[in-house]
Amino acid sequence: MNLLFSLDPLRRLIATSMLMAATVSSAQPLPDAFPQRTVRLVVPFTAGGTTDIIARVIADKLRRRLGQPVVVDNRPGASTMIATEQVAKAPADGYTLLLGSSTTFSMLPALRAGLPIAAESAWAPIGIIAQAPVMLSTRADSGIKSFADLLARAKAHPGAITYGTTGPGTAPYIVGAMIAADLQADITPVSYRGSTQILADVVGGRVDLSLDPFAAPRATPQAVVDRLEKELQAVLVDPSVEAAFQRQSIRVMRGNAEDFRQRVQGDITRYRRLAQEGRIKVE
Repeated sequence: MNLLFSLDPLRRLIATSMLMAATVSSAQPLPDAFPQRTVRLVVPFTAGGTTDIIARVIADKLRRRLGQPVVVDNRPGASTMIATEQVAKAPADGYTLLLGSSTTFSMLPALRAGLPIAAESAWAPIGIIAQAPVMLSTRADSGIKSFADLLARAKAHPGAITYGTTGPGTAPYIVGAMIAADLQADITPVSYRGSTQILADVVGGRVDLSLDPFAAPRATPQAVVDRLEKELQAVLVDPSVEAAFQRQSIRVMRGNAEDFRQRVQGDITRYRRLAQEGRIKVE
């Protein structure tokens, strides 16, 4: 596998993991003690990918602090909307949380009209967890050893170069679209359910390239959201969490609920501007 580059300069555009509690129905009565049973952490990507790795580290630490099981439930598909809709329809009691990404809370709301379950108003932010770089990689025998090689191949064979994404509007899709627009190169996105499947097909020669938030529903009782935010912040200062993330080139963010709101609002503005400039487009 050839790693062409890691898109660190685009980190503020992509791949931020956030924890949210969904907010859909009227306010729920405050439980005597939270939690009293298993907490489910829904992840909109397949097992083995970056967001899944983040979720499993966080779930293990939250389990110890909350005194109840915290399980990871992978629900990939539809550019994160399958998982998002499932959490949005769950009871707003803090037991079903969404560990999503900038795709869910920034990219899709900015680029697609009519996605009420992805809107910020539908969610109770808990915190920002981490950022991870997007990497562009190719098969070792592809003949593409550098970005210049990629550009030359794309120019010589318009539309023939394919790159794997986790769906329209996701971080890999957006980065690929920006590369294509900026370099005037015709490369074709291919959708997958997760990054592990993308890498398998890159290695197998079926696709050319790989381009690799915490929340609850709004009606979740504020006391529950506050407890989750407090425990999440405690988890994120744990040195073992930072070490686990660093091994995967993931950077701990330690953002609280207010940081979450500001980040989402800023990113939505940024993506809309890029769309207006014609650098990104979601069909």
